[in-house]
Amino acid sequence: MLISGCALVGLEEEEKITAGGGSSGGNTGGSSGSTPNLTPQSRLSAGGDTNAYILDNGSVVQWGFESGANNAKTIVDNLTNARQVATFGTSGDSYGAHTCVITTDNTSVCWGENSKGQLGDNTTDSCGVGSGPAFQKTACAVPIFDDSTAQGNFNKVVTGSKATFWLDNNGKLYSAGQCDSGKLGISCTGGNQKTATTVMTDVEDIDMHRGIACALKTDSTLHCWGENSGNDITNDNNSDIQTPIQIATNVEHFDVAGNHVTMVHDNNTVFCTDNWYTQSSNIGKCADKFSSYTNVKHIYATQDVTGLLLDNGSQVSYGVDGSGLLADKTGGSPATNLTVTHGWIQEDGSQSLTNNITHIDGGGSNHAIGIMDNGSVIGVGSNSQGQLGGTASNLTCYWNGTPTTPCPVSATANDVWIYLNLSPTQVGP
Repeated sequence: MLISGCALVGLEEEEKITAGGGSSGGNTGGSSGSTPNLTPQSRLSAGGDTNAYILDNGSVVQWGFESGANNAKTIVDNLTNARQVATFGTSGDSYGAHTCVITTDNTSVCWGENSKGQLGDNTTDSCGVGSGPAFQKTACAVPIFDDSTAQGNFNKVVTGSKATFWLDNNGKLYSAGQCDSGKLGISCTGGNQKTATTVMTDVEDIDMHRGIACALKTDSTLHCWGENSGNDITNDNNSDIQTPIQIATNVEHFDVAGNHVTMVHDNNTVFCTDNWYTQSSNIGKCADKFSSYTNVKHIYATQDVTGLLLDNGSQVSYGVDGSGLLADKTGGSPATNLTVTHGWIQEDGSQSLTNNITHIDGGGSNHAIGIMDNGSVIGVGSNSQGQLGGTASNLTCYWNGTPTTPCPVSATANDVWIYLNLSPTQVGP
């Protein structure tokens, strides 16, 4: 079965709930044990202004844009076997948010907005979004693929603006959603692709953000497609890229932002594509900014910031800091910080550098979330759409050294990494 029948309830603004579904009074997690194959990368997703996280018992928590009351945390009410999640939704996108998971039996199920067919179920009918004030989420759409062997054989799913990609264990990549600006990689123009269609084969990994997607092939070459009017992907072609083109070789890690692609090569050198705003200026390319770092675990990017997570669990980044996204405790001043800086985390009321972050995922242009080595979720940047946990009464944000409780629902909310009251076995308000 794709979806279990366990009934879980949504989280209201001030209500605590256990991972197993009981309301109020408890904070310990579910009793079903850890879901196999969960990794920091698979259990966390930040897409646009929406976030999702998988608990140890396979339940999915969603928060941010178009989530529960005041964008607070909501548990999907019929799903307890998720092992990888991807979500995307932004207030700047008039078509809302959608989310997909890969389950422990390697199938996929989705929910959310579907006006362009991004759920892949051969309809344009949205489902599982609930209504106010709870906006309870329900996993409800089963994607359809042009290869009948795909369901039950999935490795990963990623989501972007009105589009979704699925990667199976044979290295075959599929896409569904809006045929616009080449974002599906199948040379379709106009209309919608309502079922998932094969894009390419021999793929090892896939990532997408907004209208750009990239695939790392098994030979370590990186292939990208989509929006390219500003040389987001390559300056060799000023038009959108309709089908995958190779842009790099010997790639180990990569990430896709709204306006550029970042990568780490197998010799630990870093590169960002040409639309990254320092790339063509005289203040130093992305590759130069990170040239002294040889112990890179992975690279991450938002539309305004590029950063590295290092092997020792520390984080460094640079870029536009208007929402505090650099976690440098400066209150977003200067707004553009082109000096690579360490991120700071709030622990027990004192700000101190920390070296135990295991994964970071960049959201839209104004926030990022991460996982600590104990599985606790952290966040930094804007809370304008509840990206840091809605209006939770016990969440404290920091701006230029000044704490505010609750964290303000504003674009400039938090300039250090803070704990979001979410861990593998507990969900707080």
